Amino acid sequence: MFGCSEKKAPPRVDEAGGISFSSEEISYVTKKKAVYIGASSSFPPYIIDKPDADVSGYDADILDLVAQKTGLEIHIIAGKWDEMVEKARNGEIDGLSTTIPHEERRQFFNFSLPYISTRDILFVQGGNPLGFSDLPDLEGRRGGVEEGNLQYEKKTFACGGEIRFYPTMNDVVRALFSDEIDFFICDQSVLYIIDSMGLDGFIEPLLYIKGDSDFVFSLDRNQPELTSLFDKAIAAITDEEKTGLVNRWFGYLEDLSGRLSLTGEEKYYIEENPFVVLAGDVSHEPWFIEDNGSVKGIVRRICDILEERTGLTIRIVAGSREEQRIRLEEGKIDGYADISSHSSLGEAFIVSEPYYSDPDVIFVPRGNPRGIVRFDQLKGLKGGTVEVNPRFREMIKSYSPSEEFLYSGCSSMIHGLAGGEVDYILASESVLHIPSAEDLLLKIEPAFFPDTRNDMSIAVKSENPVLHRILNKALASISAREMDSLIALETKD
Repeated sequence: MFGCSEKKAPPRVDEAGGISFSSEEISYVTKKKAVYIGASSSFPPYIIDKPDADVSGYDADILDLVAQKTGLEIHIIAGKWDEMVEKARNGEIDGLSTTIPHEERRQFFNFSLPYISTRDILFVQGGNPLGFSDLPDLEGRRGGVEEGNLQYEKKTFACGGEIRFYPTMNDVVRALFSDEIDFFICDQSVLYIIDSMGLDGFIEPLLYIKGDSDFVFSLDRNQPELTSLFDKAIAAITDEEKTGLVNRWFGYLEDLSGRLSLTGEEKYYIEENPFVVLAGDVSHEPWFIEDNGSVKGIVRRICDILEERTGLTIRIVAGSREEQRIRLEEGKIDGYADISSHSSLGEAFIVSEPYYSDPDVIFVPRGNPRGIVRFDQLKGLKGGTVEVNPRFREMIKSYSPSEEFLYSGCSSMIHGLAGGEVDYILASESVLHIPSAEDLLLKIEPAFFPDTRNDMSIAVKSENPVLHRILNKALASISAREMDSLIALETKD
């Protein structure tokens, strides 16, 4: 669902659905008696460790599938996270589950392909008594982190928070409830812990922390065959299998995360200003799709959820960027529904935390005739991208400084690559699902993934900070499962 200098391309699985193993991998499986993977015992529903019961959870089911597809015998060892990390570093166990590919760990581990992506959220006490509205408000405040969790330690530090460590995530949640800390950052799965402790309503999600996180397995660097086996098994997990596991272990999030706690000021704002008009770029498919005068697409579906959660009525007005600028000057819109991370709006707007992080991709003609798999192979080639994205333009210039082709929209850019006008294009992964370019998409394919993403956000006028807070809360309430589902509805083949 949801590093490295370049994202790994998944290994190929044969058309019959089986996996092609190398002789080294077959020998490894034959000789390896058992694989032991360490996990945190306080990170449900990824791992659920109950006395007198087998370890269960999402990661346990994923590892069962890996075992089935590879023939490996895999055991989960659950305990305190920092102790599991130390055991894996010392070679006492073969790897770790539910990890982020941190560079600090690369000297000890190889990283598998991602098996799930998460959305990190800022959690505060119910009712937000300290009045946090954005990440800068956290500077100097007390933030709780589970011992050994580099991901949330880094994000808490980046917010300027005073870090306080606790043995488990349950202890972090308890510390926020008892006023020992002012906030913590975690993915949506912590709602499982909050609910099981009976603290729903006492602790609430406030806003997204920028950037989704890919969970991977960190595997012993001295056993390269183990990583390649895991990669092949993860790539072979079917959409049906993934959907079944997500529904089993994360279905509860739709009920728990959909509850908004609005302040009196926010409720009053909605009563007095129930209608919101946001502008959208018609060339930005599949985020916006014009259909006989109405606006459809991923962003429309997101706004439908925001309406349901807030009581607002959100109208999307589609048009070109120039038409949007004119509407803004005339006071006809409240903001933009599809602002990308490359946009520079200045102080006139407040930008929400991202509601989606779209991976950047280098696309080439079908069959990849030049065998392009890394950046240095782009030198001297003709590269193209959309002219409205200055970040993409700068990246293209760094690859092909004298051969830059700019296009007015995604469809024309894909046409340029499919027709041989350029050798490659730089775009977001979502262009693979543009309805108006369906035939042309059969003529191109991804070559590799730069380790960069295009974050999508909502921007509202700076004079409307209350609206900004309301939308941020509503966006933070959308579970990863909900977001994956609505995107799948618009990007299904």
